[in-house]
Amino acid sequence: MNAALAGAATGTRTERSTDSPAAQPQDHGPLEVRAPIPGTVIPLSQVEDKTFASETVGRGLAIRPEQGVLEAVAPVSGRIMQLFPHAFAIMTDDRIGVLVHLGIDTVELNGQGFTVHAAKGDHVVQGQPIVTYDVPAVAAAGRPTTVPVVVMDSRRMEITMASEPAENESVTTMRPLFSVEKPTPRG
Repeated sequence: MNAALAGAATGTRTERSTDSPAAQPQDHGPLEVRAPIPGTVIPLSQVEDKTFASETVGRGLAIRPEQGVLEAVAPVSGRIMQLFPHAFAIMTDDRIGVLVHLGIDTVELNGQGFTVHAAKGDHVVQGQPIVTYDVPAVAAAGRPTTVPVVVMDSRRMEITMASEPAENESVTTMRPLFSVEKPTPRG
């Protein structure tokens, strides 16, 4: 996880959101991962970064975002385990880690184009705004704007994906992106 999130950001504005969440946490059944931003769904194999394209970080999907300044929301409920202006990872109560990476090589922007609305360690609910993502600013800086959404360590956890939207399908924020079968306890 740290390799995908590596890099400290400087000069980044942080704003804490106190708005009520858009969705309630799930208590049973498969974990439903929702789209953190609106855009067009693509397979990870089409992501411009081979670490994501090869599923080294984990399995999932990516979104080519709509143009504009977008609110990137929590795709699942849980605790923010890692938070950078360009990426965040949430650990669910079932110990499933979900990473949202806003753009490719965006760590090099040192926080420009992003406004953080949460803090590491915060408990968030699905649909809660985490980062404002200025897609045109990132594109103007010459960085790909694609947003991978992956379940970290998915091979080790023996997680199966289901209900994926079709390739090149348009999604809105909070539309179900895929579901993950929760791992069975070992032992």
